Amino acid sequence: MPSKAHNQQYLLGLGAAGAVAVIAASALAVAVSRRRRQPYSKLEWEGALEEIGEIRDFDGIVDRIADEGLEPSIRPDVWPFLLEVFDPASHYQQRQAQHQLMLRQYQQLLLQCQAYEAALKESLRPSSPSAAGGGAQQQQQPQQQQQVQCQLPEQVRQFAEAHRLIVIDAVRTDFQKHTACLASLYGDTSGFCSSSSSSGGSISVAAAAAASSLAARPSVAAVASLLSQGLSSLQQYWLGSLLGGQAAAWGHSQALWVSEAAQRVLESCGHMGEDSKRQACRMIAMLSAYALHDPDTGYCQGMSDLLLPFVLLMEDDALAFWCFVSLMQRQNLRRNFAADESGIFAQLRCLGQVLEVHDKPLMFRLHQLGASECHFAYRMLVVLMRRDLSMAQVSNGSSSSRRRDSCAVLVVMQLWEVLWADAWRQRRLAQESAAAAAAAAAATTAAELDSVGSVASTASMSDKDSLEQQAADAGVQLITAHSRGQQAKGEAQHPHQQQLSQEGSTMRSGLFVWFVAAVVISQRRTVLGHCCDADDVLRLFHGLKRVDVWQCLAKARELQDADAMQQQQQQPQQPEQRLAAAVG
Repeated sequence: MPSKAHNQQYLLGLGAAGAVAVIAASALAVAVSRRRRQPYSKLEWEGALEEIGEIRDFDGIVDRIADEGLEPSIRPDVWPFLLEVFDPASHYQQRQAQHQLMLRQYQQLLLQCQAYEAALKESLRPSSPSAAGGGAQQQQQPQQQQQVQCQLPEQVRQFAEAHRLIVIDAVRTDFQKHTACLASLYGDTSGFCSSSSSSGGSISVAAAAAASSLAARPSVAAVASLLSQGLSSLQQYWLGSLLGGQAAAWGHSQALWVSEAAQRVLESCGHMGEDSKRQACRMIAMLSAYALHDPDTGYCQGMSDLLLPFVLLMEDDALAFWCFVSLMQRQNLRRNFAADESGIFAQLRCLGQVLEVHDKPLMFRLHQLGASECHFAYRMLVVLMRRDLSMAQVSNGSSSSRRRDSCAVLVVMQLWEVLWADAWRQRRLAQESAAAAAAAAAATTAAELDSVGSVASTASMSDKDSLEQQAADAGVQLITAHSRGQQAKGEAQHPHQQQLSQEGSTMRSGLFVWFVAAVVISQRRTVLGHCCDADDVLRLFHGLKRVDVWQCLAKARELQDADAMQQQQQQPQQPEQRLAAAVG
């Protein structure tokens, strides 16, 4: 029969397991911050691919990416796995079949965009005025068109408004600057825009360089006449005219649809090069398709910033689109674009609470400056630092400064892949912890049943009754004490901490809010010594010159682990532990 001391040690060991895991994770973060190895390389990736395309030890690969990032040339291949678009256990044929399905679904969305555009055009088509009353009818046309447009289905009107904003944001995007930055580091962009067919991540497509110069631009009338002939005709026309004979190289993975409105705007954009217009067409199509795919969210400004890295890295439109969909949904970024802004303001509150717990002087100063609501971090949270860690920061100085700025050019992509890998790893660790806890609980229950059975078989009836009464009394006392402890904890807990536990549990488990907190803390000296009001704070964080991403990641993990340890220490003793002590 297990002894009393043995049972107590076994039960107490369950609570210690979580603390050990936190300490191990903290030690790992410190070790990584002190010793940065090379990012996960193309050679390692190719070596991890089995003959049929399965990926060997993907969990180990994820750990490497979470700690060191990826070599830029393999991002188009690895990102679809990190974003769970492809299953690491799948083989080439399965991924190719899945890609074909994704392509068909993407084309269906473009067909729907085309149908909505046709419906909108038809509703706005003016009726031919008669010879007698032509002038009067022309004066009535704007009012009639407005009435007809109001009679359109809600989804068509929503699409029209979303598409208008999409076109505006797409033509404001400086594709040339970002492409030039990538080319300045790697000689050309073909390493980013094409994928090795051996990886099975992206289906083989032509390099971006093959389509860098556009041929004759189609006229608005030509595009309008093709709109009624179906997507295939429009696609063939654009592939033939835009790519100058490269349509065969691109294959059927490109399904370009360009509305008349987008075509007119792009034709008038003299500041945009031909390749920038091509990239803008791709972005407009993908964002329009997403507005239909997720009508509850639709399109909001900022989504173009999140899509841009996928447009730059992947020439396969269908794959880039579904990676973006996964980013929005699996990574839960769509909450940032809720109509009531509840998601983003919840993150801002969570950020403020993290700062108040882990850097009270800084938060006190933000209170004094009127910036305690952390609105200065709104943009950082909405677009995952895409604008704050500029992808276009290139130095013309010495080789050493160039190496430092090279990290700044790719720092956004590097940060994102680290966040995705960390989220993957945390899910795996949570699953392993849950399985271990279930096994330990089952073993504990079996041990307790054996102990009770042994006591019952050797004790007299009166002793048995006495033992059962003691256990019942102890159980009542335990439940009462546990309830009082929880109530006292709730009353003693700071209001910010109560709100954090209610609405920010998911955000606390993710790394990004902690990373933003680390960025804010990295600027504490400027905030404490130089900022005089909330506008100064806003200007500071909207004009960050340089951020050490790896140092901030290490600080974020340190804050996250300290918070987890604090939560572990504040957690009341488990009921089974207290019951074992009371019965014993």
